[in-house]
Amino acid sequence: MILHLIFLTSATILTWLWTTTEVLNFYTLQLTAGLIIAYFVKNAAGKQGSKAAGQNKINKYIDAVILTSVILLLIFSTGGLSSPLFFLTYFLLFGISFLFEPKLAVLYSVVLIIFLSTQGKLTSPQNYLKLFSL
Repeated sequence: MILHLIFLTSATILTWLWTTTEVLNFYTLQLTAGLIIAYFVKNAAGKQGSKAAGQNKINKYIDAVILTSVILLLIFSTGGLSSPLFFLTYFLLFGISFLFEPKLAVLYSVVLIIFLSTQGKLTSPQNYLKLFSL
């Protein structure tokens, strides 16, 4: 479970670094499209190959990291806490709880709360409500 949390936290940090770097921020849409294409190619290739017991676990890791990255890229590039796409984090946490243990979703929501609260965009009560509703 700790390994899952490390993967998801690193995906969060990398997507935040991508969207805050001016040179890379210009290519956020292309990265999002590339991740979505990679997700579909991985799933299409996985259906054709044989399913080993360990491979299913690795596929879940890759799926979670790709979907987390795509959703957080969209959220961070459209305003963070004040983003109109912030509701996607609820679906992300819901999906993580189905892919892995529900404890991981709770721990990752704590990571997101800590991460988003350090961004300094807590200027309105609505942002506090969004943050602590995770």
